[in-house]
Amino acid sequence: MGLHLTIIAGETSGDLLGARLIAALKRRVPDIEFSGVGGIEMTKAGIQSVFPMEDISVMGLQEILPRLKLIYRRIDETVKSISQSDTDAIIFIDSPEFAVRVAKRIRRARPDLPMIKYGAPTVWGWRPGRAKAIKPYYNLILALLPFEPRVYRYLNGSECRYVGHPAVANLPTDEHVKAFKNKFNIVEGEKILALLPGSRVGEVNRLNEPFIETLRKLEDKKQNLRVFIPAVPHIRDKIEEALKQKESGLEKFQITLIEGEDDKLGLFGCATAALAASGTVSLELALAGVPTVVGYDIERWLAYFVIRVARIPSVVMPNLILDKPVIPEFLLHRCTAENLSAALQPLLDENSEARNNQIEAFKALKDIMTTETDDPSSETAKQLLDFLTS
Repeated sequence: MGLHLTIIAGETSGDLLGARLIAALKRRVPDIEFSGVGGIEMTKAGIQSVFPMEDISVMGLQEILPRLKLIYRRIDETVKSISQSDTDAIIFIDSPEFAVRVAKRIRRARPDLPMIKYGAPTVWGWRPGRAKAIKPYYNLILALLPFEPRVYRYLNGSECRYVGHPAVANLPTDEHVKAFKNKFNIVEGEKILALLPGSRVGEVNRLNEPFIETLRKLEDKKQNLRVFIPAVPHIRDKIEEALKQKESGLEKFQITLIEGEDDKLGLFGCATAALAASGTVSLELALAGVPTVVGYDIERWLAYFVIRVARIPSVVMPNLILDKPVIPEFLLHRCTAENLSAALQPLLDENSEARNNQIEAFKALKDIMTTETDDPSSETAKQLLDFLTS
């Protein structure tokens, strides 16, 4: 009997990570078997999910409470499926609360079964006590950010190894850039601004106002500036409505909404600068070498909670990794058009010191985040197999 691994993902991003890991493991161990919980991508890769992944793909109390009974039933089903299988190890991706509840019960039922967490819980951001609390359940943590192994050692947590972030392997190519320029008739001398107000309805509703107002405050001499806004289908109408309400003062710009990963990568390869919400996109932009300003706002009650428990000097991933404030960030009451436009203006000047400083820092970031194999999924497969066979 060959190697049998169980992979459990509960979110779309984790489903994609799992599918890529399955492909990388199959290249190294052709007769490997898989089981677990996943979505469309992991199903395509060969896993028959124990139940629909969407059943546990929830965020926040408003989504969790109505499904609580179902979630606990899915925990029972997952534990039963693993207990009755001949799996050699379990890999948990995302959904940390679901994962740790399953892991606790599996540890009692099969105490010697290796359990691995792919994607480190953010103990460096809040609740550092989790590092020791989850140590009995996870034999290994495979980290997406290069400083996380150091944090877990400091907090006396599980063994933690850096395997690379998926953004490292998803950078714009010359083909992306060429196709984007042809598709949108971009000519020499035009400056391109990427505007990214987020992918969730709540954050887009809060950031549309300051982001669009920022455009209106940019100096008139930027007449040759073109603006592109990546918009996933469920938020496109929100952005279109906000642009319509603010159309006065935006006549000097050609604003285009785009969809799809290829267009987004083409934009990142062409962009002169970017104004973005906080999140993984800041890391994607930095790795693509795009000078960026970050703005973000959340509900005040949640902000009060975050401020009380957060233990980090920045919410911008490149700043955390580089350990310096490379990307200007304007959060909560500081996320205003005045602040954002003042920080963005020099980044549109190709000779400015602010722009050149970011570009140089992003080169260092890319070096820091690149692993030996250059492909995070391959590095993850390598580290995972090394651990299981050592």
